[in-house]
Amino acid sequence: PQRYLSTTVNISRRGLCFTSTFPIEAGTNVDMQLRLFNGRILLRAEVLWSRPCDDAGTHHNGARILDATDQKEIDKYIDFYHKKLFFPHKRED
Repeated sequence: PQRYLSTTVNISRRGLCFTSTFPIEAGTNVDMQLRLFNGRILLRAEVLWSRPCDDAGTHHNGARILDATDQKEIDKYIDFYHKKLFFPHKRED
């Protein structure tokens, strides 16, 4: 299998958007490693769309998460950033 370095643009509980230097055909399954708070999470996702995002050949790819080694860690990561983005001044008691 070929390996590529990518950047996650955004992530939700059921999907993510990531970069590539080439278009990825819809329906392609990709195995990914994400670095979150406590190490790495392995996941498999199905690419749903791929679109060019700049003149340098970078593509954004939308994918649905099919399986993850630690969905709870993904949920914790999303909850943490949701609170920081939407409620940045709310104190945690």
